Amino acid sequence: MQFKKDVKRQKPTYITITDILKKGGREPIPPPIKVVLKKFGDVMPDKLLKTLPPRGSVQYKIELVLKMFGLWI
Repeated sequence: MQFKKDVKRQKPTYITITDILKKGGREPIPPPIKVVLKKFGDVMPDKLLKTLPPRGSVQYKIELVLKMFGLWI
């Protein structure tokens, strides 16, 4: 599973979980996903907003510099 490889390599990893309803109930959550949910449960909101929050008074931006160089290891 690609997810396991990326987690082991400590790469930024994103997961999306959807509830799939079956006749007998919900599908079980795979064990690797349960580990992530337990470890990072404190940073995930219990309930998601239905809309985006209003813009703040400070607008942040990152200035990109157009340069290209190689990295040799």
